[in-house]
Amino acid sequence: MATNHIRLGINYRQNKNEKSSAYGKYYAEIDRRETLTTAGLAAHLAEHNFGMGEDAIYAVLTRLSKCIPELLAQGVPVKIDGLGIFSTTLKSMGIDEQQLKSPTFNPTTIVQGVRIRFRPDGQEMNNLTSKAFLSQKVSLQSNYVVEKAEAGDKEYTTYKSLEEFRLPAEPEP
Repeated sequence: MATNHIRLGINYRQNKNEKSSAYGKYYAEIDRRETLTTAGLAAHLAEHNFGMGEDAIYAVLTRLSKCIPELLAQGVPVKIDGLGIFSTTLKSMGIDEQQLKSPTFNPTTIVQGVRIRFRPDGQEMNNLTSKAFLSQKVSLQSNYVVEKAEAGDKEYTTYKSLEEFRLPAEPEP
């Protein structure tokens, strides 16, 4: 079994939707960080003794980001071993046979959208979408209780550590 050395930060947010049956309950969410850019990913890979310089890695990633959408647009799924498969799917509404046989038929009348789908590769990452990823790759770490509040016409977000959140509320003066 792999060592759980990667810490996945978890925040907790209260459901404030009064119409919900889960109103008032707290739910876990990932403590999302700033999105890593291509340059950032290249630098990260270079730090892992990748065997290539940061500039070369960046060039490969940049080309990859252009080639994958091109192939997907042609209906070609792309598998990156150890990561997963990128493919396209359609959101479509149904039509009857008569509409399909019509000389004025155009696929844009039934296709409502094209989406990119990602299916994780279960080999290296032990199926990214399953509990195996949690049990073998990461350790959960409570970070914050996130609360939204309003002051006048402005909305702001506060972050309290779980320890701070557990403290009894101080009486208001």
